[in-house]
Amino acid sequence: MKSTLLCAAALATTLVSPWTLAQGWAPGQAYAGVALGQTRAGLDCTGATACDRSALGTKVYGGYMFHPNLGVEVDLRHHGKADVSGTVGSATVSNEFKTYGMGLFALGNYRQGALNFFGKLGLGWMHSSGVTGTAGLGAPLRDTDARGAWGLGLGWDFSKNLSGRIEFERVRVKLGTERIDSDLISAGVSTRF
Repeated sequence: MKSTLLCAAALATTLVSPWTLAQGWAPGQAYAGVALGQTRAGLDCTGATACDRSALGTKVYGGYMFHPNLGVEVDLRHHGKADVSGTVGSATVSNEFKTYGMGLFALGNYRQGALNFFGKLGLGWMHSSGVTGTAGLGAPLRDTDARGAWGLGLGWDFSKNLSGRIEFERVRVKLGTERIDSDLISAGVSTRF
C-alpha cells in the first residue's frame, strides 16, 4: 500500500511539474494586454450589390490565473462597422451594423515551453446598433444583450513578463429579431504583474 502511494505521488509530481515549473503563468498572477485585428459580422448578403462584413476590431483585456492551467479573463471590445447594400426595384436598400461591449470568460491554458494553447468560454455583453433603410431614410435599431461567447488561441512568451497571442473569438449579438455572430481574429501583447 505504501509503495502504491509513493508511485502515485511520483506520477502526480511528474505530470504536474512541467506546468508548475514552466516559465510563464504562475498561480496568483495577473495580466493585462491590448489586441488589434479583423472582425466579421455574420450578416446575410444574399442579393446585395455591395457587402462589407469585415471591419477593424480592437480590445483591451486583463485576467488572473488561479492555477497555471485555469484563470478568468475580462475584456472591453469594439467590433467596428459592417455595411450591406443592394437594389430593390429602383430603390437602394442599405444596412449598417456596429457592435461593442465586454466579455467575461473562464480560461483554460496548456503550456508547452514558451508556447501556450488556450480556450475561453463565457458571456459577451454586447451593444449593437444598426440602420436599415431605403435611400438614406433609415430606421435605427439598438439592442444590448448577454449571449454565450468563446475563443481559442495560441500564445508565446517573449520574456518572463511579456507575451504575445493570436486568437479567434465568437460572440453572438442581437439586433431586433436577428441573432448575428460577430467574430474577431486578433493579435495582441500582454504583460504580467
